[in-house]
Amino acid sequence: MRVIALDPGKLTGWAAADIDEVGEWTNFVHGILPAKQMVLELWKQQERKLLPGPHATPPFDVIVYEDWVLYRAHAEEYIGSDMPYSQQIGQYRLIAWLSDTPILKNGADRKNIALRQMRAFLTPHSSCWSSTSRLWPTRCGRGACGSKT
Repeated sequence: MRVIALDPGKLTGWAAADIDEVGEWTNFVHGILPAKQMVLELWKQQERKLLPGPHATPPFDVIVYEDWVLYRAHAEEYIGSDMPYSQQIGQYRLIAWLSDTPILKNGADRKNIALRQMRAFLTPHSSCWSSTSRLWPTRCGRGACGSKT
C-alpha cells in the first residue's frame, strides 16, 4: 500500500512510503514543498488513478493529513484571514474524493508525540541533513544515507 502523509502550511512537509501487510516500510521519501506546488504534485500523482495503463509511479492508496485547528491563543492572528491552511486541507480532500482515495485526518495534538519521537529517528539520519539548507532531501533511509531505518 502506498501512503503519503502531509503537514499543511506555507511550506508543506510530506512523507511517503510503501507499507506491507506486516507494517514494514520501503521506498520511504520525504520533503518540503510550497503549498501550491504540493497540491499540484498530489493531483498529478492521484489523477493517474483515472487514466488507463501502467504508470512509472503508481498513485497513493491512502492520503493522511495533519488537521489544522485554530486555538484561542492564536485566534487574533487570523482575524480577517481566509484561513489558508483549512483551504489547503480542503484541496487535499477534494483530490482524494475525485481520485476515490481514502483520506485520514491526524489530529494536530499528535505533534507533541511526534516531536518526542523525532530525536530517535533523526539521529541515524544526521548525514541526510544539508548544512546549507533547512530542507531535507527527497530520498533518505534504506541505504541512501547509510542508515537502515
